Amino acid sequence: TGEQENLTVGNIFFLNEDNSPPNMWPMANVTNVFKGNDNVTRVVEIHTRRASYVGPVNLLSLFMPASLSNESNHA
Repeated sequence: TGEQENLTVGNIFFLNEDNSPPNMWPMANVTNVFKGNDNVTRVVEIHTRRASYVGPVNLLSLFMPASLSNESNHA
């Protein structure tokens, strides 16, 4: 696997669901990150429209980095 940028609070993701096609995956906002001993984010707390979850980062597909998300909120 390749290295990816560390996840940060404010990133917006699609929450991958095995029982749904990708165009039906809910959007989620990262509200907290939990790093491993190697200082890489392994687990995140996310909020969707319906609920909050704590889970592994491999269930997420990046939609919008926090930097772009914050810029669009100020436009």
